[in-house]
Amino acid sequence: MTFRRAEQNCHELMNTTAIFTISSNNYFAFSRTLLESVKKHHDDVDLFFLLVDEEANPQVSSAAAGLCTVLPAQEIGIPAFRKMPTRRG
Repeated sequence: MTFRRAEQNCHELMNTTAIFTISSNNYFAFSRTLLESVKKHHDDVDLFFLLVDEEANPQVSSAAAGLCTVLPAQEIGIPAFRKMPTRRG
């Protein structure tokens, strides 16, 4: 799944509730577990995975297909997003 395709899919979603989780590629298994659980109990919501890495690896793209929309977190309008991953707090 490319980000452009995911962005186009966002405009086609019709539910009034959206749920998202955010992580890097290497923690996607945890995010997928959360999203699968949400979908099992709430099949009337739109699911999003916000990816903090520059691009999704093939395993994430494959696992996300049909479950959620993958969006690059740096493209959703968070000010100074690129500086955030280096902050510790």
